[in-house]
Amino acid sequence: MTGLHLLWLPILLSSVIVFVVSSLIGNSMALWQMSIWYRRAWSITIKATVDGLIYALLTAATFGWLWPR
Repeated sequence: MTGLHLLWLPILLSSVIVFVVSSLIGNSMALWQMSIWYRRAWSITIKATVDGLIYALLTAATFGWLWPR
């Protein structure tokens, strides 16, 4: 049986990955419908998606930094 003290890193990394993905979806995927349905320029949507990815990584970094030890 694996001790819990050996699993702290995979648990932390999986939590950060879940935070990145959910934050990315919340920050940028909602903007894609504007290009699909309302003919907004795709370049604006791509820029907003990259911006959302940056915010998602900052959110995950903050979450990992404030994780209780």
